[in-house]
Amino acid sequence: MKIKLGNGLIPINLLVLGLVAVSLFVAASPIQMVLGLLFILLFPGYVTTAALFPRDTGIPLERLILSLGISFMVAALIGMGLNYTDWGITLKSVLFGVGAYVIIVSVVAWLRLLQLPPAERLSLSIDLSSDFWNGNIFSRLVSALVIISIIAAVSTLFYTVANPKIGERFTELYILGVEGKAMNYPSEIVLVDGRVSEVQYDGITESKNEPFARLKIGIINHQSANTEYQLQLVLDEAPIRFDVEGQTVDGYLTINLGDGEKWEKDISFSPTTTGANLKLNIILAVAGRPLFEDPPHIFLNIK
Repeated sequence: MKIKLGNGLIPINLLVLGLVAVSLFVAASPIQMVLGLLFILLFPGYVTTAALFPRDTGIPLERLILSLGISFMVAALIGMGLNYTDWGITLKSVLFGVGAYVIIVSVVAWLRLLQLPPAERLSLSIDLSSDFWNGNIFSRLVSALVIISIIAAVSTLFYTVANPKIGERFTELYILGVEGKAMNYPSEIVLVDGRVSEVQYDGITESKNEPFARLKIGIINHQSANTEYQLQLVLDEAPIRFDVEGQTVDGYLTINLGDGEKWEKDISFSPTTTGANLKLNIILAVAGRPLFEDPPHIFLNIK
């Protein structure tokens, strides 16, 4: 007895849309893990084979194996492409990237299916009869090995997802210049009556008449946990006051970041100490303990 399931494109797209919505608004659950594995391991390859081979071949196992292989390739290519974009490889970017691929290729597959007579179109079915196992010993052995391999691969992936290995824990801290690049840092500051009146930036010919010097500071949390950071600017071994988006900080600025989260803000400061080649250190600490022995820094001539 055969149970016909149709071409499967509509259920797959509904599951994709549901997974994207659930993953964005609901905490992780076993159901999400199952759908996520299908989302990566099966759906991209299946819609691709449906678009390339819309005619029913009558060999579902062959199509399944081809779908698994293509899914790995598609997921890898999408991940590689995302890595070279501003989005990077994140949960949201992968969800939208793979989801968009599945939907677009499904439309192509549907259009190709409409060009075939109904009797020749791709149609999935489950064969509950014993005919599947009829044949020579070699064919039955190959079929059994393929099924066992698929079960083993999926089980391994389930275990890996359920018990993820935590890699190296670290924090990224960087400073950028006034134009948001690794250049054009403040280099010379002129004080008048103890206040900043002019700032010279490296690589910029004209100095700027402004009451403060500016730079950009970025922090990325790779600690595999929510982390509370303390940020401080130290000039010539003495903490200085600085401003972040209108907030004046006299001491430490507390920053809370989840794992993988990024904090990047424009910082302005107005030193009152004069001197040549003064070192401005960007100190980042956790629980009062500095994270870097040699923190990011710039040198200033203040006169």
